[in-house]
Amino acid sequence: MCQEKLFLVNPFDKSQMTRLSEFEEENEINSTTTEFLKSITSSTTEKEYLEQKRISNCIEESLFIEENKRVTDSCHIHAEKDIKSCNITFAPIKTKLRNRRLLTLATDFAINSLGMFSVFITIETDDKNMVENLEARGFENLGEESGKIIYLKEKEELLDKELVI
Repeated sequence: MCQEKLFLVNPFDKSQMTRLSEFEEENEINSTTTEFLKSITSSTTEKEYLEQKRISNCIEESLFIEENKRVTDSCHIHAEKDIKSCNITFAPIKTKLRNRRLLTLATDFAINSLGMFSVFITIETDDKNMVENLEARGFENLGEESGKIIYLKEKEELLDKELVI
């Protein structure tokens, strides 16, 4: 039986870090989340890290989906509490998922758990699967900049759709 779980990465959890590192190696990801997370653990204690997360205006979170103790997808969220806006960056995975579930899960997490009003996602122009996933989920294409397409989902849009149903 296939069991899928969503996790918020804890940089001080060695088993999570190992699985995330294996995922990045399998997908040949150069700009790695694990490097960023290791810099946190080398410069602060877990208690200091949690306190900094609590008081900081800037939110840096990584989410991953795990299936049978193996990471299958991940993303990084950079958010600003004061303007309630965030950018989500998805790992460039080798297997192009037709239905990238993490997209919906991460967007819902940003809006419902982090309290964001605006969610921006920037993708490569040639990532057709992600374009289809974003547009199927009602993200607005804001256009191209520096060879990348920027998409936006606003909380108000979600509320309007809920009222229509």
